[in-house]
Amino acid sequence: MGRGFAGWVLEETGRRTPGAASRQNRGVIAREPPPESSRPLWHETQALFDALNRMDMAGLAEMRLEDAELVDVDPRGLPVIVRGREEWEEYMERNLGTMASIDATLWTDVLNYRGHVHGRLGYSVVRFAQTAELPDVTIRSICVATIVWSWRGGRWREAHRHQSLEHSERIGPGGATAGVRA
Repeated sequence: MGRGFAGWVLEETGRRTPGAASRQNRGVIAREPPPESSRPLWHETQALFDALNRMDMAGLAEMRLEDAELVDVDPRGLPVIVRGREEWEEYMERNLGTMASIDATLWTDVLNYRGHVHGRLGYSVVRFAQTAELPDVTIRSICVATIVWSWRGGRWREAHRHQSLEHSERIGPGGATAGVRA
């Protein structure tokens, strides 16, 4: 049975419940609420996924440092290196703009989380399923991201993120799946 926790939709099975991440409430689904003391940078990582799921460019930009780098995964599963704010804005506007123009819905299932803070630097390692519900197909990608956080201006901000694709599957009409390995 799902429960709300700090903006997350929690599900003990880790599966999406009907309506849990609707177009009005795109959210992150986690298996259990983490104890605050054992999950450093959990809320910052959650906020990052929540902004991505809402396709909120301003929110994402606010969480990043100007010189932050991103190693992401393109739709074919290949790495994309994005350096600096200008490249990042172009990359994200293109991707999120495309998703918004076709009325896509995004949600994230956190499968595993680990975080650590040492002084003004920290990191979170997240294994997650990113699901994109498109008009004619649903794509579910299992990824691992390492996010480096820097304490600046009185808050944690993303300094670098490296994301890798483990595998992806397309779920067509009627629930038929076709796996794609990276």
